[in-house]
Amino acid sequence: VESPPGDAGHYPAVDVEGSISRVMPRVVDSAHLGAAQRFRELWSRYSQQQDLINVGAYVAGTDTLTDKSIKLRSDMVAFLRQGATERATLAASRERLQQLFSQP
Repeated sequence: VESPPGDAGHYPAVDVEGSISRVMPRVVDSAHLGAAQRFRELWSRYSQQQDLINVGAYVAGTDTLTDKSIKLRSDMVAFLRQGATERATLAASRERLQQLFSQP
């Protein structure tokens, strides 16, 4: 049983894997949509492998998607956290999301 995102310090508390918008493909451009899908894909892969990662049983190089999810995890968590008084425009959030995946 997973704890709610708010318990992990993610504010606003968004369930990345459970929050799928049917409208998003019609209201954002393809670059934004692709970055959001990539974020969910990596977030989900990390969640699937989290037990192995936490106990040190995951062997780097076994799965490239898992390797990438581990590499980007702290940046992804930082992307999801927002202070109560912190404001972010859609443009700034989108740019930050796309920057996550421009890293080598």
